[in-house]
Amino acid sequence: MKKLQLLCWCLGFLGMAPLSKAAFFPTVYVWTFMNRDRTVDEHTWSLTEEFDNALVNSGKYNVLERRAKDKLDEQAKIEAGIDNTAGISGKIKSAIESADMVIFGEVYEDDRSRVYTVTVTFEDWHGEKRLVKEVDIPRDDIGDVSKRRAAMEQLVQKINGATAPVLKAESHSFLVEITKCQAQGEEVTVEMSICNNDDIDRRLALSAGRGVLDFTSTMLDNNGNEMTAYYVRISNHESDGVVGSMMAAGIPVKCVLGFRGVPKSATTLARLNVGMASGDQKFGVTFKNIIIDRGD
Repeated sequence: MKKLQLLCWCLGFLGMAPLSKAAFFPTVYVWTFMNRDRTVDEHTWSLTEEFDNALVNSGKYNVLERRAKDKLDEQAKIEAGIDNTAGISGKIKSAIESADMVIFGEVYEDDRSRVYTVTVTFEDWHGEKRLVKEVDIPRDDIGDVSKRRAAMEQLVQKINGATAPVLKAESHSFLVEITKCQAQGEEVTVEMSICNNDDIDRRLALSAGRGVLDFTSTMLDNNGNEMTAYYVRISNHESDGVVGSMMAAGIPVKCVLGFRGVPKSATTLARLNVGMASGDQKFGVTFKNIIIDRGD
């Protein structure tokens, strides 16, 4: 059995490069696909290029261009020895560090079922796995160009249709984790888990549009439209202004932000600013490129 690990890296959300003034897309780099023993062959070459093309054609990614064909052999030998973002350094890292994430992949050939399982794992520069998706290719189809391409397109569709990977950020010992971003019509609801990582209980406040403007939560969609939260909730406390609650140390609490007037054409939150306050301190965290789940 052998498993082909497909690593495509969508590197670090903070360096997103817009394809136009009004559109924001994750920038990604497709790492050379490898067998489990980190070797490459004609199938890994083909799958790398076909996955790369499918990603470009999806229209949802800014894909960094791979090297010229005459330099791919040398590139693959270097990449074949690396299976995580921590291993990237030197000239390679300099060349691709503008990307937003990397996808490591593995193809596993099951001799009994005669099927290759192609698994892709999104990993950021901090080594955190963001998303895992897979697709099966019958062994008899692995040499068929059209069927390989169809499988890679199916894999990209699964990636595009997935709920946004969990995103985390911390400020002033409050850890914020995005768990869901869902739309109903022109209303977008962002669900979060906020945990007080301090050793003592502390009070936390969130603010909507009628609250305190210098720490109100805002969003910018991929069309360039900016909105202010009209609704905030911490546990069972909610308001269209300021809402506050005592946060027990080490206990995650469900929080919600609501936004109105988000066009149905919006597919991502290009930027989400979560404004917070505790005591006399006002602060916040920022996330980028959160996929909006419209239930399609």
